[in-house]
Amino acid sequence: MAWTAVADVPFVPVSALYFSQIVDGEFYMIDRGFNFYRCNIGTGTWTQLANPPFIGTNHSRQLTYRNGRVYCIDEGGGAEPLGRRISWYTIATGVWASSSQVPFAVSRFRSIKSFCFADDDTIWAWAKRDAQLRMKCVRYVISTDTWTEFANDTGVLASNQARSAAINAAGTIVYGSAMGAFVLSYIWRRC
Repeated sequence: MAWTAVADVPFVPVSALYFSQIVDGEFYMIDRGFNFYRCNIGTGTWTQLANPPFIGTNHSRQLTYRNGRVYCIDEGGGAEPLGRRISWYTIATGVWASSSQVPFAVSRFRSIKSFCFADDDTIWAWAKRDAQLRMKCVRYVISTDTWTEFANDTGVLASNQARSAAINAAGTIVYGSAMGAFVLSYIWRRC
């Protein structure tokens, strides 16, 4: 199977591009300059969408589609802390909304690095908690705008950034890995 070009990106990307998964022949894309687009793969047509209400730039945007919304990590100002909220774009209305900031006052370095869904109302995320890049597992409930921090099973905070997150089918273990290359030395297990 050979690679096939769909369509050229209709703008000059700022720094990096982040893509959602493909849903019904379309995907969503954002860059660090907040250019937000949808691409129809079949027609090669790009549609510019409402710019997100972010503050500044961020290092890890992660776009994820779920039930009519596109979710991403947002908020930063070019210096720490970066990525303190999760925002979502509702496709039917074209409107952005955001969570409250990760509230844990562990340091100025707190930021969300990756997330996954337990269900339509519950997001699990890995948040950086200090300058040594050590991570904590946190839960966000959309309907109540509530963050909860959890202890890591191992009791050891590995110096690494969990750039990807996954949850097992039972919803009892949230995994994190650095750049998708290996499993970190900590796993949080829900009791």
